[in-house]
Amino acid sequence: TVACKTIETAHNPYPDSQSNVVIGEYTFENAKTLTVILDYQTEGYSDCFYIYDSSSATNGINSNERYYSSPSGGRFKETITINSNYIKIKFTSNASNNNYYGLKAIVIPNY
Repeated sequence: TVACKTIETAHNPYPDSQSNVVIGEYTFENAKTLTVILDYQTEGYSDCFYIYDSSSATNGINSNERYYSSPSGGRFKETITINSNYIKIKFTSNASNNNYYGLKAIVIPNY
């Protein structure tokens, strides 16, 4: 049995505006990599999230702090691998128009 973590924001609609709020930060001792299953919906570039693979990182993984967002909206699911035993996720939302947006990440350590 592997202990995984679920990192999740509120949903439908997001309750308030926030900028770069840490919604989850974990270190999995002795893990070689992390598999992260993402299920998210964002509202254009106003709502987004960043994933970091080091506690000292100033840039998120995936193309220099890439926004995970969709200009046209929609729900997305993807799986990524982090070559580290650490994950931090920050979320930004402007809470406009009562749109559905949010994030769920299931983090599975690989030993």
